[in-house]
Amino acid sequence: MPQTVTETALVTIAVALSIQALVGIGLSIGSWLALRRLQATLTAESAALQLRLDDALVHLRAASASVSRFTAEAGGVASQAGRVIDDVSGAMRAVATTMGAPKAFIAAGLATGLRRLLHVWRARRATR
Repeated sequence: MPQTVTETALVTIAVALSIQALVGIGLSIGSWLALRRLQATLTAESAALQLRLDDALVHLRAASASVSRFTAEAGGVASQAGRVIDDVSGAMRAVATTMGAPKAFIAAGLATGLRRLLHVWRARRATR
């Protein structure tokens, strides 16, 4: 039996729709598989990136600890330098005071020293 143009068109449309449905299903399955592969790849790359970040953080923490130690040691050195400067300035003040003191102060200092020396000498002599 011969087919009419309408029947031929309907059969062509049905075949085309079937092919279109199969292509859509294939694309859906392909997209789903690609999504799963992408998720697996992203998970692996994320883990690798996390490892690299952990390694970088180890180095960063070591550098931070070194800077902290250096800062503490530099603070100690600065503190010691301040003490040395204070000691030197005190010694310089003492020298300046001694050099600039009137002769009476020098004589009084010598007299006090001789008195103490005499006291020590008498104490030793008394114990003998």
